[in-house]
Amino acid sequence: MKSSKKLASLLLSAAIGSSLSMTTAPAFAEKKAEGNSDKNNSYKKSSYKEKSDKKNSAAQLVVDWYGWQEANYPDFDFGVGLVDCSLGQKGNIWFLGGTGGDAPAERTCLQRIPAGKQFFFPLVNLVVWDEPLNTAERRQLLDDIYSDQVPGAFAAETCLLSATLDGTPVIFDGIPIERVQSPLFTYLGDNEALADGFWVLSPKLKRGEHTLSFTGGLCQFGSNISVFEVDVTYSFTVR
Repeated sequence: MKSSKKLASLLLSAAIGSSLSMTTAPAFAEKKAEGNSDKNNSYKKSSYKEKSDKKNSAAQLVVDWYGWQEANYPDFDFGVGLVDCSLGQKGNIWFLGGTGGDAPAERTCLQRIPAGKQFFFPLVNLVVWDEPLNTAERRQLLDDIYSDQVPGAFAAETCLLSATLDGTPVIFDGIPIERVQSPLFTYLGDNEALADGFWVLSPKLKRGEHTLSFTGGLCQFGSNISVFEVDVTYSFTVR
């Protein structure tokens, strides 16, 4: 399919650092949003119209996540094996990274995480910056990629959305998988960058040893054939 090849090319370019930059969390081939075949019931959507200046709003957290990524992981390489999960973190919400869709990533946090912290992380996300497109065109490009209603420009739809804490899907604990459209923000010198994607804010972490796994991807529209997928697992201890 020509459109899927075009999308795969776009995502490959993004993964190695073009102005359309995609990262995502974990991957799972050939399965839809776990535990729910109707995606409209398995996640909620936050519009970019949500007030982004509201502290800890989903839209503001996305903007803050990209600021954290730009400052600490400019090449989108969040590492494998032992990693410093405290790098650049502040406040009660800490950020985690995904992958470029190349291979599953297993990470172990070197430091113990203070009890009560929450993790905010993407399952699949894309930022558009430094492109010769106006705001409406950038928004439409992102909506085409993430649309689950009609085939967009790339004939793809989000799939494989999943996040589990210690083996239990977070949605079972009332934690939504949320599509968030960002407001305009500054990214790598572009004052009109836009981001879109699916995100999770974990529950407050309790003391003990934990495993957080998350996945996300894009499939050919109306099928389980993935054209982009990621898979990430974090192991960590909360003190």
